[in-house]
Amino acid sequence: RHIRRWQACRIILLAHAHALTQPSQEKYMHDDDARVDVVDAPLPPLAAVCAVDVAAAVTSAAIIAPFITLVDKAVVQSAAGVATLSQALATSAKELITRPHVFVRRPEVALVAGVYASTYAAANLTDSICDRVYDEADTNSASKREVARFATTTATNMTASLLKDAAFAKLFGKAATGVAPPVPLACYALFATR
Repeated sequence: RHIRRWQACRIILLAHAHALTQPSQEKYMHDDDARVDVVDAPLPPLAAVCAVDVAAAVTSAAIIAPFITLVDKAVVQSAAGVATLSQALATSAKELITRPHVFVRRPEVALVAGVYASTYAAANLTDSICDRVYDEADTNSASKREVARFATTTATNMTASLLKDAAFAKLFGKAATGVAPPVPLACYALFATR
């Protein structure tokens, strides 16, 4: 569901960027007295497309991050024994509802937004670059695009998730002493495996 939302946002923003950066060069073909508009415009500048790709990724991530943070934070707190899963969910949900301006400024929301923004940006930018690199007439073009998107989004998401999970463990995995223990290397391996 998230992918469909960010792709819809990206398509709308790309259409606006294209309209703003390049005047359309329409050619008219006449066929049996019916006018058919054929748009023969060049692709918009790559910098404009990349800016739209990143803007769409950040916007989508900002919208979903508070809700995903509720779950991620509750899971980590529950696993650390700080609170039960239901208690942690209820506490965070209450703050999101009663004080959203405070909740969205928390570091955990920024961490989750960073994971999703970087993942969506990697997918969007890969698509835009592939649009320019691969020829539509090439029969292997679609599979090359999918491999490129899979590789970039997987690498980006794994790296960002690993960093976020380690930060969450430090933020919410505090023992009874109140001091966050260092994250063992084995945890990084488990996070990466996940």
